[in-house]
Amino acid sequence: MKTLKNIIMDLEIISKTTLFCEMGVLVLLSWSIGFPKKKIWPPKSWKTFNFWITWLVIITIFIGLFLIAIEDFNSWILNNKVRYYLGLPHFILGTSITCWAIALMGARNTLGIENKFIIIGPYRCSLNLQYIGDILILIGSTLFTNSSMLFVPSILACIGFLFMPFPEEDWLKERYGVEYIEYYNHITRFI
Repeated sequence: MKTLKNIIMDLEIISKTTLFCEMGVLVLLSWSIGFPKKKIWPPKSWKTFNFWITWLVIITIFIGLFLIAIEDFNSWILNNKVRYYLGLPHFILGTSITCWAIALMGARNTLGIENKFIIIGPYRCSLNLQYIGDILILIGSTLFTNSSMLFVPSILACIGFLFMPFPEEDWLKERYGVEYIEYYNHITRFI
């Protein structure tokens, strides 16, 4: 009989749960892009059920990715040179960019809670600095951990990060008006 710890650490369950959550996020992002007046992302307020469910699913995905990386470490085809010389630098660069972006933007803005409009540092060059960092973290993690089971969930998460800005841009235009629109018209979405 499996113990609770064995069930929680069952790689197949973790992988299927992560993939299910990622597919759900992609469907909700697609809905938000296709039907902007009925968008789900970004949530309208932190006081809504939608906000808490969205973040619970996103946290579940990141925990799942982390557990897959640990449990399926070094199960794939990459040699150590690829892992260390490509994976580790991507991971370190991505983590640095994401931490820097969060520090500049603040926790409230990062969570999608309207706070204030930020245009400092690297945000003068990119609209979605955090997503660039997150994508680099995923690429680096996948290469470094050399996990065959992390490959597909990482690709889906990267696709999610590429989709997220589209419904957010309308939300930001509504919140910050002309100031954001002028910024948006002069800055690239990613790089």
